[in-house]
Amino acid sequence: MRPKIFYGVVSVAILVVLAGTLLVVALLVNRPAAATPQAAVPTPTLTATPMSIPTLTPTPALTSQAQVPAGETTPAPNPNKIITITSVGQVKVVPDVAYLNVGSEIQAPTATEAMAKAGTTSEAIYNALIAEGVTTDTIQTSGINVYPVNDPTAITKGPNGYRASFTYYVTISEIGNAGKILDSVTNAGANQISGLSYGIKDDTGYRVQALEKAIQLARPKADAIARSLGTEITQVLTVQEVQGSYYSPSSAYGLGGKTDASTGVTIAPGALTVSVQVSISYGFR
Repeated sequence: MRPKIFYGVVSVAILVVLAGTLLVVALLVNRPAAATPQAAVPTPTLTATPMSIPTLTPTPALTSQAQVPAGETTPAPNPNKIITITSVGQVKVVPDVAYLNVGSEIQAPTATEAMAKAGTTSEAIYNALIAEGVTTDTIQTSGINVYPVNDPTAITKGPNGYRASFTYYVTISEIGNAGKILDSVTNAGANQISGLSYGIKDDTGYRVQALEKAIQLARPKADAIARSLGTEITQVLTVQEVQGSYYSPSSAYGLGGKTDASTGVTIAPGALTVSVQVSISYGFR
């Protein structure tokens, strides 16, 4: 009897163990898979960097007023106490460039013949200018004319011929060659030469000199006027350049006959006067 009880107890125990084992296995099989841990993404760190702001230094305002010494004051201009002087400054200058008109005039029975002959002569004049060193950019055709010639004493009315002319306006940069150039174009057939004049290639420096002289000459005049009024000049109010120019005595070159190239033509350019005029207003006490 006892052995049967023992074996029954053991069988029950074995069944309990097997049931527990099967339960554990079932739980392990049905358990959800654990999530794979993601790699941590580093979060960027924003660092505030202080900005460097440049320091702006105030710029002093520009002024056209003269600086007044410490302790002195400049009186405000009185519109009733103003002396205005007009002064002219002049500088004598030797010219370095010459200008002239040179050409030829031909008469022929017909206009066509006159133009043909004048054209041939003008070409010879042009070549003579080039041969003397005159550059092409300083030779300009300034006139071409053809017109009928009428004889008031002729019985038959109408033109009894035609005249044709060609004229060049020439700039002579080497003024010392002017005489030689005139000889050459005359020998080439030029019978019309006029308007010889002179100039200055760059008169900037001479104008400045004339301007300085004009200003220097103005102050003594203003002082003289102020003294005669029993007062004195206190300040310069305005300065204005009125005009500027240069001029020379009129000159011309005419042909009294054929010029001999061996003797040459003497050209005397003389001097030009560079002139600048200013108007200056002064205040007085």
